[in-house]
Parts: sequence; C-alpha cells; structure tokens
Amino acid sequence: MLYVLSVLLVTTIFAYTLWLLTRRRSKGNEPPIVPYWIPWLGSGLQYNKSPIEFLRACEKKYGPIFTVLLAGKFFHFVLDPLTHPAIARESQKLNFRVHTIPLVKKIFDINRPDKLVKTSAGLLPRHLQGKGLERLTETVLTKLDDILSDSRYKSPEWTQSGVLKFCFDVLFPASYRTLYGEKQPNKESFDEMQKIIEDFQKFDEFFPSLVRGYPVSKEFQEVRQRFWNRFSTESLMEKRSGVCDLFREMHELYTSRNEPSGRLSRDAVAYLEAAMANTLVAAFWSLYFTLKHPDALSAAKAEIEEIIKSSDKTNNSVCFSREYFSKMPVLDNIIKESLRLGVSPAALREATEDLNIDLVANGKKYKIRKGDKVFAIFQLTHTDPGIYENPMEFKYDRFLSEDTSTEKKFYKNGKLVRFNLQPFGCGLSKCPGRYWAMLEIKQFLFLVLSRLDMELTQPEKQITQLQDRIGFGALQPSSDPSMRFRAKVQVA
Repeated sequence: MLYVLSVLLVTTIFAYTLWLLTRRRSKGNEPPIVPYWIPWLGSGLQYNKSPIEFLRACEKKYGPIFTVLLAGKFFHFVLDPLTHPAIARESQKLNFRVHTIPLVKKIFDINRPDKLVKTSAGLLPRHLQGKGLERLTETVLTKLDDILSDSRYKSPEWTQSGVLKFCFDVLFPASYRTLYGEKQPNKESFDEMQKIIEDFQKFDEFFPSLVRGYPVSKEFQEVRQRFWNRFSTESLMEKRSGVCDLFREMHELYTSRNEPSGRLSRDAVAYLEAAMANTLVAAFWSLYFTLKHPDALSAAKAEIEEIIKSSDKTNNSVCFSREYFSKMPVLDNIIKESLRLGVSPAALREATEDLNIDLVANGKKYKIRKGDKVFAIFQLTHTDPGIYENPMEFKYDRFLSEDTSTEKKFYKNGKLVRFNLQPFGCGLSKCPGRYWAMLEIKQFLFLVLSRLDMELTQPEKQITQLQDRIGFGALQPSSDPSMRFRAKVQVA
C-alpha cells in the first residue's frame, strides 16, 4: 500500500512539474499572463471571490491588458476604454456568437445552426425600434396604468413593501402582458401573476451558475417546462389576446420553415429572460437611488409636474406619447446614472483567427491567438476615477449638460472616451431592446412618482450588490430595502 501511494505521489509531482514547465507563457508581443498554479482552474478562485478587485489589482501590476486562465480558457482582459470601440468594430476576427451557441442550447434548449446566423432571423430591430417601439411604448403605458388603477395603489394609507418587490409587482406584469398578451377569457389574477413572478425569479436565480458551467438541475428543468407550457404555440396564438407582433411574425416564420412545434415557446422563454432580468433590476436601482437622494427626488418631481402642466393633462392620464418622454432629461439622466452604478455589462469575443489589438493607452500592439477570449467589462469603465469624479457616488445630474440637445462628454488623460457609458454592451452584441428598456423604466418612474407618495423607511441603510453577475447583467441587491407608498391626494 505504501509503495502504491509513493508511486502515485511521485507520478503526481512529475506530472505537475511537467505541466509547470510546459504551461503557456507569453510570447513576443502577447499580453502578460497572470501567474497561475492550478491547472485548468487557473485564477478562477481569486476572480470569483471579487472580480472587480482582482482585475483592478492585475491592472496595477500588468497594465491595461493582461491574460487570465479561467476554466481552461485564456481571457485577455482589456481595461483601456479608449480601445473598446476598436473591439466593437472588429466583428469578423472577434466573434461574439461563438460562446453563446452552447449557452443558448443549455439554458433555453434552442439550437443555433451557425455563429453567423442572426438572432431570430433579424426580426428584433424591426419590432424593438421605430414603429415597433412606438407600439410597445403605447402598450406598456396602458398596462402600467391598468395596474396602478388597482385599489392597492389607490389607498391614502401607507402600504409597506420592498423596493425590488414593488418593481416586480408593477413593472413585471406590465411588461409580461405587453409581450405575451392576456389570458382569455379572463386575464391572470394578482395571485396567478405572483406565481408567474415566483417562477421567473426561480428561473433567473439559476442563470449565473449555468453561465459558469454548472449542470442543469431538475428544479431548473421543472420551472423552465412550466414556462414552455405557458408559452406553447396554442396558448400564445389561440388562448391569449394582444400578443405582440414579434411573436406572431416568428410563428409565421417558423410555420413556413416547418420548425418543431416547441420552437416558439423556447424563444418566448429566452425573450422573457432577456426582457425582464436586467430591466427589472435596473428599474429597481433607478427607483431606489431616486428615493434615497432627496435632490434627485425633488428634481424628478419638478420635471414630472412641469411635463404634466405643459401638456394640459393630469397625472392620471396615459395619453403621453414617446415625444413627451423624450423631453425628460432629469429622469433620463437618473436612469443613466443608475445604470452606471447598477449594471455590469461586457463585450466578450472569441478570436476566430490570430489577430493584433492596437492598445490606445500605451500605443503598443498585442497579439491574440486564435481561440482565445477578449473580455472588456464596462463596469470598470463606469467606475474609473480617471473618467468620473467620485465614481462610487450617485449624482443624478452627472450626465446632464447645459445644452440638453447634446450629450455630455467625458475624458481620460485628456482623450475623449467614446464608450464612457455602455450599459447595453457594444457592437453587434449590443442589446437590441435597449431603447425599449430605457423608455419602459422612464414610463415606470414617471407614473409611480406622479401618482404615489413614496419613501424609504430606512434611508440610511446601505445596500450592497451581489457579485455573481459581474460581466453579464444587472447587479442584484444583497437585500430588498424597505419602502412605503400611498396614493397622492389629487388637488381639484
């Protein structure tokens, strides 16, 4: 027995020594590799413990570009914001769909035939921008009005809630009914909608671990199946009214292609995650920061009152077009500042061939090997003290310029930073629903602040952010801050 253990020990030491001698090293003008001592895992433990802190420490030691081994893959982290536009432009040699194909299959059971095939056959821009966006804007405003007309939001007595719970109770049903219509002959009751919200939160809770490579669990499969059942072709096309045009056109397309009957329901679940997960949490941070900062709340209320006064409408009116919402710079900038602090987007690309990246920060050229990943986490830009003064502070007017027709510009070391705020990603992977998300949050804030008195019950309490979605989504709060609301007294 002792002999066997000795042989195993010697073999292990030999193998590890051989690995140390042959492991990958930087060659020529390749980015420096952060030292690692564990095969395959690399620097995974340090990175997962505190990603932003780890990357900042690496930046100080290795510069604005460096390589990290994570789960058997080499990631080149590019922390120079001046170089990010070039990464966004390079869509041929740096492909974003390569790494999404297995994830989409794993999470949503959708087969994508090739990395060059457009998402949903390119239908998204038409339905999430232009006239399609106008229809979504009108519909969600109507749904929000319907929800806020419920007796629970009409009471003059204070009602307790969590801020995140409030966002889910109001905004989730409005978005859900805008996309998927309403059940017939009677729409979902409050209790039924709460069950849908509960299922969605369970589904979304698994998302970070699935992205990191953990296997699909039985519980996840069960909640996913419930949504597939809700979004079956029969349900969407025959048992629900007001289903958005996107799903109707997708149904026609899939029918003409003889796609499997479950394809539409799988896409519907994918868009549920895409439309809700980040927008709901971004709405939370927008409302939370507004309530926490009296100057922001005062400025938002003043703007809302001015819009209502100038439009000859009441705050109970839902006849506000997209044009009105484009004239709300304070709300717009509150949302931008909340996105800066509350979301962690990124550009993740895979090199389809060897290429060079010209780094603007130091004027050097770096070689990237085929198969490696290029990773730009924009949260690092959003919190860069070289770009933003006191970057961890919420300033509702940070993005407000004296001329509201132009965007405020930001610089680093005297150079214009074009990608100073990228909450929706960049390039071909930029979120196609970004315009709707911004408008939806703005509509939500406009209606709740105009109709309800709202306040945090513990405004001094600090809320931290969970770290499990850094690099791919809105950062959820570690706890749901308590608030209370009541209907405003209408002055005749």
